[in-house]
Amino acid sequence: MPQPQAGCGHAEREDAVKRPQVVIHRSNTHVGDAGLTDVPDQPHDLSGILVRGVIRTSLEARVALDVALRGADLVLCVDLPEAERNEFLDQLGRVADMVEGEASREDDEYSSLVEHLRRGATLREAAKSAGVSHRTAARRLKVLRDHHGVRTVAELLALAD
Repeated sequence: MPQPQAGCGHAEREDAVKRPQVVIHRSNTHVGDAGLTDVPDQPHDLSGILVRGVIRTSLEARVALDVALRGADLVLCVDLPEAERNEFLDQLGRVADMVEGEASREDDEYSSLVEHLRRGATLREAAKSAGVSHRTAARRLKVLRDHHGVRTVAELLALAD
């Protein structure tokens, strides 16, 4: 049986324990819903695991908090009423290191496209205003439609209202 090495002990294990990292994004476009509700009960220690999700309900907030308490890193978009959102983020900040996600150029393109389309622009006009090609705009809208589970741009725009 191997003997413990000198210097190994309880103090080093405490130093090795790191707080989970939680990245909060403004948009759920790149967060995705997969993962948060699929976390198994065992093993209890989720250190080194990355879980993604969109928090829309208090139940999902409790699940995310539990997952962070178990040591998992999280990438989240929090879509809760302001008071509930603030309380959730406060609780999460007590057990994890919080990082504000940076909005990517793609996030800005998605937002710009949807906003221009909501105002009545054609896809070509919206693409030009967003600084992307018509083809790229069409692909971005396809990603958004797939992400939200809708088939048409009209359905997508209805969700944005």
